[in-house]
Amino acid sequence: MSILAHQLPMTVEQWEPIATPRAELLNGYEYDLRCQSTTVTHANVCSNIVMALRASLRNRDLKCTASTEGPLVRINDNIAHIPDAWIECERDAGLPDTHIAPCTVVEVLSDSTRPYDNTTKLSSYMQLVGFITDYLIVDPANRSAVRHHKMANNDVFTTQYSGDMSIDLQAGNHKVCIRMADVFEGLID
Repeated sequence: MSILAHQLPMTVEQWEPIATPRAELLNGYEYDLRCQSTTVTHANVCSNIVMALRASLRNRDLKCTASTEGPLVRINDNIAHIPDAWIECERDAGLPDTHIAPCTVVEVLSDSTRPYDNTTKLSSYMQLVGFITDYLIVDPANRSAVRHHKMANNDVFTTQYSGDMSIDLQAGNHKVCIRMADVFEGLID
């Protein structure tokens, strides 16, 4: 990730009309994620996750949607992230079309984003009150995942997944399940 050296701190509202595509705002500064090459593995895992989430939501007939990167998750006035995948239920009609209020966010690790996803984004997502209950971090290199689940009292419960395990995630007041085998399907070692 690279910060643009010439910029002054901005709020989400100031930044969004001039934001660089595939950039995030952290503490008022734009971080350009375009320099992070998206690998075939990363793209396939993201696609697999969205397909698995959509299948699970469809099987439960829930009024939720799952998709891949694009809209912003506004953390506060100076921080906005773009997750690799997400679930949103009961969309808030007052949100701009470029923002989401997801109950679950997913990040797929790469060598360049590993520290950022495991620390900065974890802290950001878990500090939100009211909508994000699950943050799933998927590691294609190790064929593993870690789920950070925020409990009703705001404690965070962490579960690690590997092998043939299934991952339970929160979709509104319901649970959806995706299989690790589906997440890593079709990957070439």
